[in-house]
Amino acid sequence: MIGDKSKHALSVAWARRKPVCWRGRKMPMIPRYLLAVFAVSPLAWGQMGSNGPAPTKVKAPVFATVTIRPTNVKDDRRQYGIELPATGRVVFSSTGLKWLVMLGYGSMQKVERVQGGPPWTDSDQFDISAQVDPADMAGWDKLSFPDRMDRMAPMVQTLLEQRFQLKGHTAMVTTPVYVLEQAKGGSKLHQVPAPTAAELQAQQQTDSEPTDTPQLGLRVSPAGWVGHAVKIPEIVGALGYVVGLQDKPLLNQTGLTGYYDLTLKVVKQENGPTPEQQMEQQLGLRLEPRNVSMNTYVIDSVEKPTMDAGIVIASSPVGPPPLPHIHFDVVSWKRCAPGAKGNQRIDMPLDGDMVAYHCQPVRRVIYFAYTGPAPFELSGHPSWVDDDPYEFQAKVLPADIAAWKALTVDQRRLEVRDVLADQLKLQLHVDKTPQPAYALSVGKKGAKLTEYKVGEQWKIPDGRVLEGRQHVFIGDVIYLQNSDMNNLASNLSARLDHPVIDRTSLTDSYDITLPLPKAGNANPFANTGEEEGSVESGLEQLGLKLVPTKMEADGLVVDHIERPPEN
Repeated sequence: MIGDKSKHALSVAWARRKPVCWRGRKMPMIPRYLLAVFAVSPLAWGQMGSNGPAPTKVKAPVFATVTIRPTNVKDDRRQYGIELPATGRVVFSSTGLKWLVMLGYGSMQKVERVQGGPPWTDSDQFDISAQVDPADMAGWDKLSFPDRMDRMAPMVQTLLEQRFQLKGHTAMVTTPVYVLEQAKGGSKLHQVPAPTAAELQAQQQTDSEPTDTPQLGLRVSPAGWVGHAVKIPEIVGALGYVVGLQDKPLLNQTGLTGYYDLTLKVVKQENGPTPEQQMEQQLGLRLEPRNVSMNTYVIDSVEKPTMDAGIVIASSPVGPPPLPHIHFDVVSWKRCAPGAKGNQRIDMPLDGDMVAYHCQPVRRVIYFAYTGPAPFELSGHPSWVDDDPYEFQAKVLPADIAAWKALTVDQRRLEVRDVLADQLKLQLHVDKTPQPAYALSVGKKGAKLTEYKVGEQWKIPDGRVLEGRQHVFIGDVIYLQNSDMNNLASNLSARLDHPVIDRTSLTDSYDITLPLPKAGNANPFANTGEEEGSVESGLEQLGLKLVPTKMEADGLVVDHIERPPEN
């Protein structure tokens, strides 16, 4: 059976070639030619290819060149799926071994599922770039996507045999599956005319931004999963993914053979209808568990491929232009009353002309000027740097405002360093120092996290509906939608008394509810003061824990600093 990781990559296979806008962000479009990849159900593969028996192989076709590299699974911008452009440059993104087996043997030998193999065949993902041999390119640019898949299948078989040392056999195996069928009362899908050849060609070739005209295929939108002129075999796997039924292959037995428009909006809420019930209510379809005999490719032996080195691009001998020196015509420091608590955020409009902190200790300004992607500790400074709050503002000289606006936030930090050197006579050096930290780890009984599903919306207790990657607070409880472990560790680091390092090895995204005070410097093992309990107890409910540890960090050691001149 296809493992969880491979199924995940298979079920969410899309190329980010046709983005749609969602709240100002570009969301992935699922082109029509990738919909077939959604079907973990193997029946889709049999229906994708040309009619008639598989062609007889005279010789083993091969790709002219092949490059295999491991996928960076922690990159949330990575692509998924397969591209088969007219150039013959084939790209497999975030691809598991068992998905490749389905690509190679699915349509040619009517293989319906894959089983066997070592654990890495379910977990490891690869980015593969291959060029179709010129001898096999005749008429390639005129083929439809399914026909290109058919022509490429024997090349994938050769790739598996040569680079993965794959050996296996086919057998009929009784298998637990989910069967997609019409619910009582029938389907609620809206049947539409078949897309024209011109529409299909445009869908395969255009890279332009979407218009108001409905686009062929299945995509994620603010309304949920929206399909236009789709066939049921092409979206079976996607529907299974939305409702969270991916532990078994999915088969289409709806009897629906036309093209359809559909909208499926899955909203997760406490005591609300389940995703399966929402699919039945909105589409008139349901998934039923059954046992069926399926043509299965059984892996007898396989080896991890040797990875190809990355392409090294020579760097230009000409470095980036130096930053302009920004002049500040007004720099003011005013000491606030003892114990005063101002706004903890930096006041620096991107299109403005100033940077300010309101009733904050000087330490905060130093952090802004010197912080980077890694946390650091400040040492060697007098206590007033931590304790005495100041109202700080630096206003850019009018002649330099245009140059200031063109700077990134990190570039603006460098300019503020000059202010601190001039105003506070600040001198310091960087040193590697150990500091207390927490390792975010999986508990003894394993993680108990709810995996985020693309297109899912979450109705939280105050009535708000979360879409995409969001985090909101209700009191001292944080709700994280579509959060990976790095994002969770970052939120914990911002509010706990020590930084948090992700040591879970979990690579998926999740919906998380956790007691977590908004204010920083919290003890994770102490009660939040609310009935929700401590951060520790909340993580325990998720099957996670914090383990005290040490981490190496850039330490800033203050050699000299003077009190700000009050003006």
